[in-house]
Amino acid sequence: MECYDVAIKLNPKDAVLYYNKGNAFYDLERYLEAIECYNKAIKLNPNYAIFYNNKGNAFKILQRYLEAIECYEEAIKLNPKDADLYNNKGDAFYDLERYLEAIECYDVAIKLHPKDADLYNNKGDAFYDLERYLEAIECYDEAIKLNPNNAIFYNNKGNAFKILQRYLEAIECYDVAIKLNPKDADFYLWWSNQNQFK
Repeated sequence: MECYDVAIKLNPKDAVLYYNKGNAFYDLERYLEAIECYNKAIKLNPNYAIFYNNKGNAFKILQRYLEAIECYEEAIKLNPKDADLYNNKGDAFYDLERYLEAIECYDVAIKLHPKDADLYNNKGDAFYDLERYLEAIECYDEAIKLNPNNAIFYNNKGNAFKILQRYLEAIECYDVAIKLNPKDADFYLWWSNQNQFK
């Protein structure tokens, strides 16, 4: 951190130095100090989307979701073709349990980056929490098509099948999740009780 302070004294108008210092605070989990640095960076140069994005990420970790959304919206104005910005905004809406707005953000992100499996998984999670389980399964299927080696996608799909009482299909999903990640104990929790559904 001292190195950044020295650099800033030598170049007090360099916004990137404040941004980098903010990232260092962020990595140290000192999020309020990170936000202060991002604010200084933005004041010096308000035209970098990543400054607002990282500030939004810090607010999101602090569970200050509305402020995070404001930051992501500013970032999107500057870089409307960045799928990650819409995904981050969607995650903030998701954390606020505003799932329909989250889905809208994920849809834009998917249009911009249709090969990102995580975006479909995130959309599936929002549908799941809306209790729209069939639509959630469709999203998880898309995620699996793009990345068939991610155990979490199969686990999430299994959870949706379980809620629908389609237990054999749930078991198949959990089977794959366990094969892909046999060291994750969480995947065994439901599996350990599967016999009651046979």
